[in-house]
Amino acid sequence: MSKAQEIIDKIEKTAKDPNVSNAVIDGLLNEMVSLLNKEPEAWDLCTDRVRFLLNERFCYTGPSSYGSYR
Repeated sequence: MSKAQEIIDKIEKTAKDPNVSNAVIDGLLNEMVSLLNKEPEAWDLCTDRVRFLLNERFCYTGPSSYGSYR
């Protein structure tokens, strides 16, 4: 399993748990943004939920090759 898929799976699992703090989710999302900056093709693996969370919390709409930040 790729690093991107591992992070996506962690984000999906963590986002479903109502007892998890926002800091934990933000940490995972930050890790995903760092990975996307190195490997923009990982954006294609992101689920709708992960893309929504990236957009909602960081206004991140994709790697620079896809339009980057607003």
